[in-house]
Amino acid sequence: MRGSPNIWAAFLAGYIDTDGCVAESMVKICSVSNKILKQCQVLYARLGISASIASRLNVTVSGKPQLQKLQKLLEPYMAHKSKSEKLKKLANERIYCLQRSSESDRITGIKSLGKLPTYSFEMEHYQTHSTDGLITHNTKHGLNVSGLVFDEIHSQPNRKLYDVLTKGSGDAREQPLFFIITTAGTDKNSICYELHTKAKDIMSGRKADPTFYPVIYGLEETDDWTD
Repeated sequence: MRGSPNIWAAFLAGYIDTDGCVAESMVKICSVSNKILKQCQVLYARLGISASIASRLNVTVSGKPQLQKLQKLLEPYMAHKSKSEKLKKLANERIYCLQRSSESDRITGIKSLGKLPTYSFEMEHYQTHSTDGLITHNTKHGLNVSGLVFDEIHSQPNRKLYDVLTKGSGDAREQPLFFIITTAGTDKNSICYELHTKAKDIMSGRKADPTFYPVIYGLEETDDWTD
């Protein structure tokens, strides 16, 4: 865990060589230890690869872009020749179509990204990129966040993005630092109000959390807002 990217890649390659398999559309690591699977998932995340624990026994990597990235990272370290060749073949197959599944969303802007044939689509609740007609980026999973500035969290429709950026990608760093900033919201069934309540509880002494530093600028309910 305290190693470097080449150490993590070599470890994962060795695990795939021994207790893993390269299937038609995914790479699996198998273990009876859920702790080991979670640690492998963290190492994948540190290498910028999103892996999921599909069952009690397997952690998997799937999707053509992820497998292509995995193959480049592990190729120097894989000793199981047939698995290495199968992964290379899988990674080099042409991508014909990528699809994403989500709730409907509204496009708020489209802009060209430099000289590359890539366009950024700004949606109401996420951002996605298209290169040569293929959707190439539509998720915040797999990021290795060292520092996060999350502004206007009161506008989030739910807590999904907050959880991905703080509980998922943040686990890949030993000392991640998150700044959560917002003006006041009105929804008391939201991640914003949950964090606001926690901040007030810590400031009043009802809760203790040395990793959470609360700062609130605002009026008390009994204050006269016209003053």
